[in-house]
Amino acid sequence: MKYLIVDNARIHKHEDISTLASNNGLRLVYLPPYSPALNAIEEFWSVCKSKVKTMELTVRSKLTPQVKEACSQISIESFQGFCKHGSENFKLCLESRVI
Repeated sequence: MKYLIVDNARIHKHEDISTLASNNGLRLVYLPPYSPALNAIEEFWSVCKSKVKTMELTVRSKLTPQVKEACSQISIESFQGFCKHGSENFKLCLESRVI
């Protein structure tokens, strides 16, 4: 069985989406209402925002360079860890348990 993981957007719950998935051999799996632990980019941005908050912003400085700097400080190993964390919690998602 193949799974298509979607969030709880209204469009994803439309009968046409269910039919399309079923006709293509897919089972729809809905993420819990808010499940950042399954989304590596959520964890990435959480770390990025915490780094930006520690930077000094002056009137002359712009936010974009600070965000770029914060992003560059996050290692590929950290991002792999975010992905691993999502994988470890995937079974809970399939069981519709809140993470």
